[in-house]
Amino acid sequence: MKQSKGFTLIELLIVVAIIGILAAVAIPQYQNYIAKAEAGTAYSTLASLKSPMEAYVLEKGSLPGVDGELAWIGASAGLIVNGSLEYTASGIQVTMGANGSPAISGAVIALSRTAGATASDPATWACTYTYPTAGNANHAPKGCTAAAGT
Repeated sequence: MKQSKGFTLIELLIVVAIIGILAAVAIPQYQNYIAKAEAGTAYSTLASLKSPMEAYVLEKGSLPGVDGELAWIGASAGLIVNGSLEYTASGIQVTMGANGSPAISGAVIALSRTAGATASDPATWACTYTYPTAGNANHAPKGCTAAAGT
């Protein structure tokens, strides 16, 4: 009697089907993980600029008014890998670009500074994550409130 060795075709097809099902579940989860990591990296970079911006306010009396003052606080245009860094009237923000994860392309992470009511009252910083209408609020970094954009 001849003894068979190896796997049958049906066994191999079952293994391929199982791998396909696992990949169909894992790939979207991995893409969500990448999007959240990119948003978190942009937020941590912004958060690291809070202290230099406070020093700027102490020296100059107000927030930086133009993007040309990025160098004063030690920031450069290439600081955010997949986005663009810019000033706003109340703080600083990053607009995520198309080079990163498509899930957060066009999302805006903004840090806004609110001065204290008195000289002894410290300023507070708030983070807002505005995602595109096709985006996902779950990609918001910790510490940011999420809002749908237009």
